[in-house]
Amino acid sequence: MLPSDFHRNYTIINLIFIGIIGAVVLYSAWYPPTSDRYLIPSCTQLMGAPPTASTGLSRSFSCLVRLHFDEAQQYNPHGSRVFSFFIFQLFFRLVALFLLVGREKQRVGRIFLAGDANISLVLFVFSFAPFWKELL
Repeated sequence: MLPSDFHRNYTIINLIFIGIIGAVVLYSAWYPPTSDRYLIPSCTQLMGAPPTASTGLSRSFSCLVRLHFDEAQQYNPHGSRVFSFFIFQLFFRLVALFLLVGREKQRVGRIFLAGDANISLVLFVFSFAPFWKELL
């Protein structure tokens, strides 16, 4: 059995994820890839650090929001993979909320929770695999 407040907590977590992912998409849409006014500057700009696996990721996302796939690939070859993870999570969170709305008295089963956690974890590991090398 899941705790009785699980539904409320799961809904709050989904809303938080939707807000964060929505902010990432809006940030990417707001700034064109050629802009020098990104709110979050890159480490190479701030500290003169050498390029990393994440270099050009914001510009790549900006291209992907505009459906400029080839240009996105030029800014960061991993951008499409990471952006796809965020888009999938956004839609998955929206679907999860849709399935939960009006069903507060019904419990979301362990299978749904385990499926959500496992699918999200596998996709996260796959999507961010190019970045693990730099952390280890």
